[in-house]
Amino acid sequence: TVDGDIQQNPHYRLLVGMVSELLADESLNIDPLQVYVSGFDSGGTTAQILSCMEPDLFAGFAAGSSPALGAQTDPAMSSKTVLANSSKWCRQLAQEQLNGFSTQIASIAYGGDDKILDEEFPRRTQQTFSELYHAFRVSPVAETEQFHERLWLDNAGQVRISVLEINQLGHAW
Repeated sequence: TVDGDIQQNPHYRLLVGMVSELLADESLNIDPLQVYVSGFDSGGTTAQILSCMEPDLFAGFAAGSSPALGAQTDPAMSSKTVLANSSKWCRQLAQEQLNGFSTQIASIAYGGDDKILDEEFPRRTQQTFSELYHAFRVSPVAETEQFHERLWLDNAGQVRISVLEINQLGHAW
């Protein structure tokens, strides 16, 4: 469940404040519609949380080899229950900013030989954000010996989520 801990977490608030300060500095000429957050491993989970907290601020996120939202939940819970809770939790974090999900994008990447990352996490992350973005159509899959890429499109045919599995790549990029 979402409580005040995440919303008031000083680390998340510090990051959001820093981005807001940078946007306010006109000399930097930052396009406010092109602000993205990314991270690797737990930093990728932080990127997911920030994109849920501030969908009006972050146009999208990239998560590399990261745990899915809700990964610390009770292991006895089914993936479907965790997924439902993750989507609900993300909406609760967004509070009044739910419209931000209508244009936000996500990129998820992981190594096919990653022995640290739970193999369910990339799929769970994709499913959580597919639900939030209403992106259920999968484009033709791009596959080579080096990678597999899948794109999820929304009802308007816009690419909203990319998932990239890089073959023969472990956790340490």
